[in-house]
Amino acid sequence: MTAMQIIAAAPLHEPTLADRIVKTIVESIAFLLPALDGMTQTAWSSAACLSASRPRFSARRAIYLVCSAPPRSFDLHRRNF
Repeated sequence: MTAMQIIAAAPLHEPTLADRIVKTIVESIAFLLPALDGMTQTAWSSAACLSASRPRFSARRAIYLVCSAPPRSFDLHRRNF
């Protein structure tokens, strides 16, 4: 997601209306989806960190699951087992 934000923020020419719209869309998606690198760290599982960051982590995970459910179910539906 960070790479997409960098690409959207640095156009090769003068920013046009389409460039600004794409940048806004990418920033909105980045705001909604959590950073996955935060979910893979083990520091949040320790007892000291868990009490302080648990609500934020749970909210991020819930948002990610809601946003990723439609693509996952579409992919599952199209598979031939």
